[in-house]
Amino acid sequence: MLLRITRDDGKGLQFRESANSTAGAGAVRRKRRNCCSKPHVRANGDGGHPVALIADSGALYALYDRADAHHPAVNEAVAEETGPIILPSAILAEIDYLLRVRLGLAAELALLKGIATGSLTVEPFRLEDANRCQRLLKQYADLDLGLADAAVIATADRLGVRRILTVDERDFRAVRTSQGEPFVLLPADRPQARRRRR
Repeated sequence: MLLRITRDDGKGLQFRESANSTAGAGAVRRKRRNCCSKPHVRANGDGGHPVALIADSGALYALYDRADAHHPAVNEAVAEETGPIILPSAILAEIDYLLRVRLGLAAELALLKGIATGSLTVEPFRLEDANRCQRLLKQYADLDLGLADAAVIATADRLGVRRILTVDERDFRAVRTSQGEPFVLLPADRPQARRRRR
């Protein structure tokens, strides 16, 4: 049995098991707004507008793999989102590889369906992102970030987004925005997660 995420009455998502569905964001049926093309959507939620969230490969993998230890928390975090979930294009090859090799074609197709239906928004990798990635890789050489994590950070910086969907707290807790601020890491920084850690 795989998990299907479906829209309920418009206020959130329901989670149902189905023999012919694929788990994760690819099965999310709700349309998300693209924060980069709509000026009324704010990247960090000022004015009560939907808040953008940049996703990294590890969190997306956990979303699709029900056996992953992080799946329940990532699934809950994604279900609560009202704003766009943005995938930097630089991570697509990495997530495709993880899904195809570990979970198979159905997961790979579910990711593509999520992109095609607007549940996930792909953000292009730009020249300024490449320059920021170079600086990040040099500045945080001891972390061995890699291009995928650096691209997530560079994209977040360029779009003014401080929220990152990740299960990699070690790297993303150490790195700061270009303004020196920490990122908000989901699902770890959700109020429910903080209460459980106490």
